[in-house]
Amino acid sequence: MSTNIRWFPLVLGLLFAGSAIFMFATPGLQLAALGFFISLLILGSGIVSLIGYFTTPAPVRSGWDLANAIITLLLGVVLMGNTAAEQAALVPTVIGIWLIVDAILRLMVGQRAKYLDYRAGKSIQWTAWLPLILGVLMVIFPLFFGTVGVWLVAFGFLAFGVFNLVIFASSLGSKKNSSQSPSEIIDL
Repeated sequence: MSTNIRWFPLVLGLLFAGSAIFMFATPGLQLAALGFFISLLILGSGIVSLIGYFTTPAPVRSGWDLANAIITLLLGVVLMGNTAAEQAALVPTVIGIWLIVDAILRLMVGQRAKYLDYRAGKSIQWTAWLPLILGVLMVIFPLFFGTVGVWLVAFGFLAFGVFNLVIFASSLGSKKNSSQSPSEIIDL
């Protein structure tokens, strides 16, 4: 490993571990940042759903798909207009409500799709149950799910940081072992 690249895992590991510690220390701020990111994703999902509705052939289109796209788009616009404090407080609840509405609409789309292909319609309906359950739980326990979301991201950052620090430490050990002469290295 080249000397310049050898320090990259150390820097990356320290940045990710430091970010994780910062996230554990300030979960409210991180929830607001996560809320902004999720709001952006919801807005993008609404735009893609609306485009998808109009690019779908007319016989296959469903009014429920259009309603889902419009609701998702409006929700994204409303969430993007909130302040950071409002996003931190509202995002878990709004996302829970959005998941519930999306799941109900998906159940209706699946019911309609059963007339065309029963197995496909049943599959669509099965994909609605997990968002429905998760949405109900998020509405009932918004603070818990908001904090858990931030902590999961922080744990991911911490694991990635520690992983990079281990890579750096192992590269230091390989530097010491690489002092062997070329005649001592056996190439198979």
